[in-house]
Amino acid sequence: MDNDDIDPVGSQYYYNDKGERITTNDYNTLKDKKKSKYKTFNANRQVAEYFRTIGNKLKNVPKPETTKFDLNKHGFVAWWNQKYNPAGGEVNLAPFLDKDPVGTDGKRPVNNRAKMAAGWMNEYLDWLKDKDLDYSKYE
Repeated sequence: MDNDDIDPVGSQYYYNDKGERITTNDYNTLKDKKKSKYKTFNANRQVAEYFRTIGNKLKNVPKPETTKFDLNKHGFVAWWNQKYNPAGGEVNLAPFLDKDPVGTDGKRPVNNRAKMAAGWMNEYLDWLKDKDLDYSKYE
């Protein structure tokens, strides 16, 4: 490696359209016509320009339409009634209660019903994920 490849502190490189690099000393010896073919390259400035370009493009992207979160439409009970009782009326709770039949002690355990309810809650949360809802009123 010769000393020309080492960038002394404070020096700057100049690049042409082909990516060829010359040092500041070489640039200074060029005639003005040749100097116009070379430009400096500042990586920090290039990164900042790149992000400014992206930022300007993002300003023009329309925000997705959102719906205000409404418990009557988007709450768990509304979701549950719509999914499991779409016709309306009284909900048949027998299948839910039968998940844990009454034991010999006269008590009804909750293990299976708790699992079923947890499954419903997970389904409900997955359903909410797919919605564009504005929760700002509930923060």
